[in-house]
Amino acid sequence: MKPGKNTFLPNLRQKHCTRNIPRLDIFTAESQDFLAGLPMTKAYFHYILMLEYGKQYRIDARGNVALLYFIDSPFACPHFLRKGENGWQLDMLAAVRNTTNRYGDVFVWDYRGVDDVYTKTFADKLVRIKGYIRIVGGDNRRLPLRADPRGGDQGTGE
Repeated sequence: MKPGKNTFLPNLRQKHCTRNIPRLDIFTAESQDFLAGLPMTKAYFHYILMLEYGKQYRIDARGNVALLYFIDSPFACPHFLRKGENGWQLDMLAAVRNTTNRYGDVFVWDYRGVDDVYTKTFADKLVRIKGYIRIVGGDNRRLPLRADPRGGDQGTGE
């Protein structure tokens, strides 16, 4: 075994990742703890910024929870918010639990929540499109798929 063979990824993380310390009231306490454990790169922060910055959105607030969804980008996942003693806060754990990323198909994310407060509260905002669960009123444009040279379309876009 050559010296340094297993040091590539740790060195990459050390040089390019920073410890994310999101101790801001914009996040719920649980979200702050979750995010603090993730290594973040400047590139990832830029990716999130470009994904959402300047995009139009709607907020549907009901009681102490709210759903933020984008209306001019099919790429950005919805956000979930809770109202507490610090006002409205992003619930990042709900985003992780309730959405999943998809690749190579007509949508890049879909909703997968089941019995949580957001799914119950916003059940009337959820719609099934081509096997995906999306947000009513959100940007639900399907992405074009290239024809698969083996026949048919790539993905499961039906």
